[in-house]
Amino acid sequence: MIRGIRSWADMDYEANLSFYNKHLAEEIETVFLLSSLELTYVTSSRIRELIYFKSDISAFVPNCVVKEVEKKRDNTKKI
Repeated sequence: MIRGIRSWADMDYEANLSFYNKHLAEEIETVFLLSSLELTYVTSSRIRELIYFKSDISAFVPNCVVKEVEKKRDNTKKI
């Protein structure tokens, strides 16, 4: 299992989850990856909030995500 870590709070949560996963299925290994510094405080909740207010999210997500959000936004207007 690959899990992303942005902060010490994430590490605490993920380490606890890893402990229980290992207890439930011993063959499960968890690998933790640290996020880059510029993405440390990017959360899906904040991205959804920016999308809701039609703000530019391109600084926080890959271009393919921006394109999908724009497509979805365009389709919503037609309904």
